[in-house]
Amino acid sequence: MLRKIIRRPKYLRSGELAYVLPHSYVKERHELLLTVSLVTNRYLFGLVYSGLCPQYFRSMGEVSGVFVSLVVPTDELNLGISKPGDIDILVIPYQDNALILDQILAIEVKVVRASFFNQGRSPNSMGMTQADGLLKMGFPYVAVAHLIVSDESPEHAWRPMGIAEILDEFGNCRMLPEMNVDWMPIDLMERAMGKMKSARSSKNLGLAAAFLASREEDLNGAGLRGTWYPNVEPASVNDFVQRSTLEKIVSLFHENPTAFMDIPRYDP
Repeated sequence: MLRKIIRRPKYLRSGELAYVLPHSYVKERHELLLTVSLVTNRYLFGLVYSGLCPQYFRSMGEVSGVFVSLVVPTDELNLGISKPGDIDILVIPYQDNALILDQILAIEVKVVRASFFNQGRSPNSMGMTQADGLLKMGFPYVAVAHLIVSDESPEHAWRPMGIAEILDEFGNCRMLPEMNVDWMPIDLMERAMGKMKSARSSKNLGLAAAFLASREEDLNGAGLRGTWYPNVEPASVNDFVQRSTLEKIVSLFHENPTAFMDIPRYDP
C-alpha cells in the first residue's frame, strides 16, 4: 500500500537541533531522553530497525528511509483504544515520494537502569501488554525495545575481546592483539533479551535490546564512544492489520510532518 507524500519533514543534518527536553530528563535518564538518544543516533537506530524488519530493510532502494515520530498519543488516531496511551516510536517507511503503509512499525519502549552490582534489573513493566494493544490497533509490525543504561564494571571484571582494523573500502581487515574490554553491555543485552523472550505474549512481536551508555555524558554525544551492536529478533507481520489504522496514520503524518524525523536508508 502506497500513499503519495504531500508534505515531508525537513531533513536534519548532523549537529542540527532535533529535540528540546528539560534538563531534569538528562539527570534522571528519563525514558523519553533515552528514546531520543536512540533515534538521533541514526546508525544505532538503523541497526535496531534492520534487525526488526530485516527483509524489508535489505530491499530498500537508494532514495528511501523511514519517518519516525515519538510518543504519539493513541487518541490522535481516533481508534477508541486507550491502552497503550502512547505509541513510543512510530516508524513509517518511504520510498522516493511515497509512504509504504504495509511496512509501518510501532515500538513499545521500556528502560533498564542496571548496575554492575545489580545486573538483573528489569523495567517496571516488560511492555508486552502495551505491545499487544498495538497489535490489536492493527499496526502491520509491532516490537518491544528495552533501552539499557548502566555504570561500568571494575577493570578486574573485564574480559578479552578480539580487535580488527579495517584496511580499505572493500572491508578487508587484519586482527590486532586482544584487549580487555567491559563486556557488561553484551551481558545486559543478552539478559534483557532472554527475559523478553520468556514474557513475549505473541509470536508476531519483534524484540530489541539496545545498550545506550555507561555514563551520563555518553547520552549527549551518542555514538562518539562507539556503538554496541543491539540484540534483536525480527517482528513478523500482524495477523490483523487494520486498513483504517493505516489511513489515519497517513492523515496524522500529513497534518503534522514536523513531528517526524527523517532517517534515510543511505547517508545523503
